[in-house]
Amino acid sequence: MSFDIHGGARDLIFPHHENEIAQSEGATGAKPFVHYWLHGGLLNIDQEKMSKSLGNFTLLTDVLQAWGADVIRMFMLGTHYRNPLDFSDEGLKEAKTKLQRIKITLANVGFALAAEVSDNQSKTEELRQVVERAHADFIITMDDDFNSAAALSVIFNLIKDVNKLIEDLNELPEKRVLGKAKDLIVELNGVLGLDLSIETKAEVSDSDAQKLAEKLDLDVTGLSADMIFDNLLKRREQARSDKDWQLADKIRDGLGQIGVEIEDTPRGTRWKKVK
Repeated sequence: MSFDIHGGARDLIFPHHENEIAQSEGATGAKPFVHYWLHGGLLNIDQEKMSKSLGNFTLLTDVLQAWGADVIRMFMLGTHYRNPLDFSDEGLKEAKTKLQRIKITLANVGFALAAEVSDNQSKTEELRQVVERAHADFIITMDDDFNSAAALSVIFNLIKDVNKLIEDLNELPEKRVLGKAKDLIVELNGVLGLDLSIETKAEVSDSDAQKLAEKLDLDVTGLSADMIFDNLLKRREQARSDKDWQLADKIRDGLGQIGVEIEDTPRGTRWKKVK
């Protein structure tokens, strides 16, 4: 009996894995025992191997609670699996920023898809080439011993080019190609196990929403948190239309305090979570 892939840390190659091969092949007669060995680099803390004996380990449950699974994935994907990985809060912060950049790009593309403008043919052709090149480059890097760090570079080059081509909302690539760009960003990140779901509701807590509404003297009796959030956005739009900048700013600042960042653009107001 043999199987395709065996994983393990680099420090287990000798004698553990060599003994495992000898014992398994001797017992079963199957050769090779394993077709592909994937030996990962060590996880370090301050340049030292993380281990129980040194007492320098961090529980995964604690890291998950503090940062979330996708931030941890982004952090680990940034280093080739065979290289050592140095664990740090700074590295996790950088990974969180990178993940947010991708999500913001998807939101930007969605905003561009909703814009009512004529197609710019030169930008359409340029974006088509960007999408095709990114798809091909991603496959090449992943075929190179699962080079996730290089694959992420492909993704970030892609979102940089996409953001550049949709920066001017008066001149945009055609929606069909914009849709392909968005789908590719989601697809490539999905291959790496990253969840890029875009928030469709604020997920503001009932208590936070109620407190903010009361502070603004808004009657929200019987409304859910999501309904209060929508009501606040509409109230702010009306305040901006009435040139009541004080109220508009008050609502914006209040939403910011409960983790929702408001961005005013020439095409309207959009929001994103910041907590």
